[in-house]
Amino acid sequence: MRPRQNHFGNLLRDQRAASRKTLGDVARALECSVSFVSDVEHGRRHPFDRSQILKVAELFGVPPFELVMAAAKDRQAVNITSDREEHLEAAARLARVLDSGDPSHISEALEVLARICHSIGVEAARVAADHFIGPVEDKNRRVG
Repeated sequence: MRPRQNHFGNLLRDQRAASRKTLGDVARALECSVSFVSDVEHGRRHPFDRSQILKVAELFGVPPFELVMAAAKDRQAVNITSDREEHLEAAARLARVLDSGDPSHISEALEVLARICHSIGVEAARVAADHFIGPVEDKNRRVG
């Protein structure tokens, strides 16, 4: 049996230390035991759920994105919290494309991402793209 990955626990411990919080501080924020938090940090328990991650990120004063991604990596799954049918369909289609590992499916993945960007609006999509891949220069825009 392969040992459990512990990206989430390691990141949690690092962010907790950086924010000068104790295991007790985290346990109080989550209304759980110190041993539970310690077990998560050491990979003996699964990563926190989304609501717990949001509470911890607020306690640490950090954006939740890294913790959410580390939890997803350890679980090898992503939780979709939207109740909008088109978001769930897009997520399911994207997961199928990614799971296939077939490079010929890249156009389907791009189509799914384009639909998501359209549904959230152009400006929101641009902000997300800037965050993940950096600003994209618009070749049609004149400068100066």
